[in-house]
Amino acid sequence: MRRATLLIGTVLCLVSASPAIAATNLLQNPSLEAASGNAPSCWALAGSGSNSYTWTRVNTAHTGTYAESLTVSKLWSGDRELVSAQDAGTCAPAGTAGATYTVGAWFKAPSRKPGSPKFFASYRDASGAWTTWASSAKLSAGTSWTYRSWTTPALPAGATNVSVGAGLAGTGGITMDDFALTQNDPPASPSPPPPSPPPPSPPPPSSLCPSPGAQTTWAPPGTPPLSDAQAAACVVHQPENRPDNATANAYVPSDAELQAFHAALNDYGQRADDDVTERRYVTGRPGLTDPSTDDLIQWVAHKWGIPEDWVRAQMAVESWWHQADLGDRATVSSSWYTLYPAQARIAGTSDVYETMAISQVKWKPDGSDDPGTEPLRWESSAFALDVYAAKIRYFYNGDCSWCGSGYAAGQDWNSIGGWYEPYPWGNSGQASYIAQVQNDLAGRVWAQPGF
Repeated sequence: MRRATLLIGTVLCLVSASPAIAATNLLQNPSLEAASGNAPSCWALAGSGSNSYTWTRVNTAHTGTYAESLTVSKLWSGDRELVSAQDAGTCAPAGTAGATYTVGAWFKAPSRKPGSPKFFASYRDASGAWTTWASSAKLSAGTSWTYRSWTTPALPAGATNVSVGAGLAGTGGITMDDFALTQNDPPASPSPPPPSPPPPSPPPPSSLCPSPGAQTTWAPPGTPPLSDAQAAACVVHQPENRPDNATANAYVPSDAELQAFHAALNDYGQRADDDVTERRYVTGRPGLTDPSTDDLIQWVAHKWGIPEDWVRAQMAVESWWHQADLGDRATVSSSWYTLYPAQARIAGTSDVYETMAISQVKWKPDGSDDPGTEPLRWESSAFALDVYAAKIRYFYNGDCSWCGSGYAAGQDWNSIGGWYEPYPWGNSGQASYIAQVQNDLAGRVWAQPGF
């Protein structure tokens, strides 16, 4: 358990209202505009454990003028947090036992994976002591401002005030701004769920689409994928929300490019299609006219029998649906450096980004990761999604002989997590990644304003 007392440095409790924060926000100075030194008023630069870190008050804000930036260069234990001041009520809002709270904030990371923030929550009891209460799983953040939220467990009995914040429990960097905290009162009796939005109109009748309508379930393990045309016939066209994907969405892999992909060898000298047989069905050719990003997500979900909302949520975690996204910075040899595309090479260094595209397909020149996918992985959104879905079905079908103890066919969430890290099966990174996807699925982030 982390230390109960986390406050470090001077805390001033001035209030600076931000027009971007709703009136129901329980936090003071939520946009971090007022400050004393590096510490925003009514907030504290906090943390615990053994780590090296830097706090900086920056003027690259989401709204207003200022935001707070945290860099953790080394971390042996503990974490670093920006938390709302833990006082007797001037800055710390009163708490209601049994209620849950939703905390949200805007984040921006220096690169996609370094700097995965977490939310933290503490409460004050009647004696005045503050106790660590709960924390979220690690959350994804992109290089542009990204909104994330988390709902706490029920506030324990005897709690009088609450404190929330965000920070890092690992190395990396993150910039934070525009926090919000709202109370979700416990209902006196079970309430009916809010009405669901009307389902999209079904596609026109087609002899090609085996099951018109949204793909909401997993096809049983071992089910072969639909043909590209069958899957395309099931797509209900949606408007484009990522115009920057237009060129890659329209790209159709050539016969020569697909031949090279299917002939590629892995790092054991095997034809990759023989090792992962699901790859044999990868084409990146949906045959759709002017497809939107969501159209391609629907296509790949129908083709491979994966619930389409799960794919939408996972692509939000991976790239926020941007085909041009880059991740997994790594130092490589000079002979490898020039083999990566120009946009993945970091000038003046020996570093490259190994993962690219909407699904963040990872490639290495030695064939150890997704052999044959370069350059189609970043040229074609459909191809990047097709490669991703084939790998998910590889895990779900029970074909991974090396995944380790506990692996079996039909494990839906673990198959999603296997895209991040499959070995050893059920590892902590896989579990943390699954939690991120589940969080975005529950919140339907792709349907929220500003996505």
